[in-house]
Amino acid sequence: MRPLRSVVAVGLATAVAPTEAGPTETGPPVTAPQGSTTATPDAEPEDAEPGDDASGDAVPSSRVETATGPPRGEVEVGGGAAPGEVEARVGEILAEFDAVEVGADTVLTVPEQVLFDFDSAQLRPDAPAALDALVEVLDFESAAPVEIRGHTDSRGADDYNQGLSEARAEAVRAYFERQGVDPARLRAVGLGETAPVAPNEGPDGSDDPVGRQANRRVEVVVEGAAG
Repeated sequence: MRPLRSVVAVGLATAVAPTEAGPTETGPPVTAPQGSTTATPDAEPEDAEPGDDASGDAVPSSRVETATGPPRGEVEVGGGAAPGEVEARVGEILAEFDAVEVGADTVLTVPEQVLFDFDSAQLRPDAPAALDALVEVLDFESAAPVEIRGHTDSRGADDYNQGLSEARAEAVRAYFERQGVDPARLRAVGLGETAPVAPNEGPDGSDDPVGRQANRRVEVVVEGAAG
């Protein structure tokens, strides 16, 4: 089985290659992957900050998603599919979630609005569409440890943001476990506002809502998969 490093290239090539109409001589074209949810970012209350409705620093346990969500399909990655088809499917998922290689690890990023409502750690009803695609990648790299990292923007108290990021990472970890991923492989961590990928403020100190939205995310790190 090829490492995710080579499969990332497959996904990027698939994303830009033109497709021909109609079936080929060897069979029908590969069905496009089930689309991940492209949710419209929830509008933030103009004057609200995370934690306005919290009674303490820790995120209430009631915010952590406990529902099982819809079951995944019966066909597992590699189950009856040709190796090339499996790698193409995984490559498309990696491209969809902007997979990047950091050392020997592969990092996939899921924006907040795909998984959670603003200031919540409860999975949205449509979140399983994205999470099930990520499970396919975890099944492909079935022995690799996986770290789920929750991130927030800088608005609100540091302690509150830390708790929210931890609760969100745990909600994703628990979903993966319910979908059959070995819990011994999974580790959830919250990084709060400490690892931004975009500015939370403009150069003049004004609010940067686009940057803050980019910072509110969950990263799924498949460790050692890029080697």
